[in-house]
Amino acid sequence: MSLIDRILKNGVWESSDFAFEQLSGTSFSFGGYSGGAIPDIYTLTLSDIAGFVGTVTIAASPTNPYNGRVVTGVNFNSATAHYDIVPGLEIGWNANQAANGHSVKLFAGQMLGSYDGSGFATATPSEGVRHQVTNDGVAMFGCRAQLTEQAIVIAKIGNPLVVWDFATGAVERKVAGQVNPYVVKIANLVTGPPATCDLLVDDVALDSLSVQDQQTGVISSSEGLRAEDSYLYKIISGLLTGVSFNIKGTAASDDEANVMIFPSRYVQIAPDAAGVAGDYGTSNVTLTGANGAAGTMLGGETAYFWSRVLVPANSLGNSNPYPANIAIRGSYEGPAPW
Repeated sequence: MSLIDRILKNGVWESSDFAFEQLSGTSFSFGGYSGGAIPDIYTLTLSDIAGFVGTVTIAASPTNPYNGRVVTGVNFNSATAHYDIVPGLEIGWNANQAANGHSVKLFAGQMLGSYDGSGFATATPSEGVRHQVTNDGVAMFGCRAQLTEQAIVIAKIGNPLVVWDFATGAVERKVAGQVNPYVVKIANLVTGPPATCDLLVDDVALDSLSVQDQQTGVISSSEGLRAEDSYLYKIISGLLTGVSFNIKGTAASDDEANVMIFPSRYVQIAPDAAGVAGDYGTSNVTLTGANGAAGTMLGGETAYFWSRVLVPANSLGNSNPYPANIAIRGSYEGPAPW
């Protein structure tokens, strides 16, 4: 059960976070937004194919850190879902159809918000986009559209870490108008099962009150953490407060990744008033279904809100591509329905 966000595009409500256009060949099979991807238009081109394995080259906005990235050892076999070609996207190809030169254009999170701030004049808002949120399950309460910080991970050495997208409370690190990374490194890995390791941030382990094990609730330092797929931790104090992550079972000592924190610098949201946008701002927008109780959406009900891009006056527009950072949230109350 979940709250599903769609946007009105050419008179049709379409997924707000992913679409694709096959540019050449027919080998692209499936894709989706799995959380954390920088909203942008990504063009993927195949090369060096031998058997079902080859190389993917990425083209994106000039300031997107994935622009020009080359990923080798990609499987084109219909079954493999790749999450690390463009981190935050799930991508797959058809078996027996991939060929050198095939390319596909991916639209990731595009209509949720901004990509490159330099694409908009300062103090001049973009056209508003209307969103439709549908509850596809049981009744949910406290439903809202919310702007919050987002964490993006970029693998540097190996691919040690999965970082989940929204990170409420994390602090942006910015130098000369550009978002700069926190450098996260694996150290002192001991094979298991389960394997354990230390997680260093800027070469230092986090202190004993920093990391919460999401399975047990135990709070510890970032030393001796489990390197196990889907074993979830959350940082609860310091500059990376709110960052949820798991260390991959394939991680090795000295593997390294950059973690970048993006606030909602260029995005505003507004309530919907009978199909017209209300006042834009950065406050939460309450989502209410036809039942009329504020923030309550019964199963099958819909609610609406609006988003737009606005680069504030006197702000540096030519910076990193910024994610939209619009979280659609609500809670279920009662016994689990499964």
